[in-house]
Amino acid sequence: MKRLLLFVILLLVVCAAGAAWFYMGVNRPYKGYAETEQFVEVPQGVGTAAIGRRLVDAGVVRDVNTFRLALWMTGQGRHLQAGEYRFDRPMSAQQVAEKIGRGEVYVHPITFREGLTIKQMAELIIKMTGSKSRIIYKPLPTDDPKVRQPDITRARTLLGWEPKVPLEEGLGTTIEYFRQKAKGS
Repeated sequence: MKRLLLFVILLLVVCAAGAAWFYMGVNRPYKGYAETEQFVEVPQGVGTAAIGRRLVDAGVVRDVNTFRLALWMTGQGRHLQAGEYRFDRPMSAQQVAEKIGRGEVYVHPITFREGLTIKQMAELIIKMTGSKSRIIYKPLPTDDPKVRQPDITRARTLLGWEPKVPLEEGLGTTIEYFRQKAKGS
């Protein structure tokens, strides 16, 4: 009887130690990639195990089980959202699960190369299309730049793209294309 009691106590201690190790692993920050930032694509409709494997392969989380435990602990398992996620610092599995659950996808900003304001671009399109449309003004966010001077390095790097056609020529071609599409419909 003493041996059985000793065995049960030992088993409880081992289980408690394992649970503590997993729990601490969920909250321990991890960064297993060498670059300054890592991007992970979460496709539509994949399960938690597949997402966990992608994160492990990218070096964002230590292992799939820790990620799945974090999903269970945070309740995010049914709220994961597809998209491209950017990781630029060590994060715990719990923080990663919460980020994907909130849908904090990374957006690649691409703006007008000519440095036009939104108003100037809208006026140009109205003029070139001969439209009777009016520009409707809405309040801008306080930190919104009035003139954009984009750096197309990101578009060149990510997409292998850079403009070869001047703005008005490209708009003219685009407008004509959609006029022809509208006639054919």
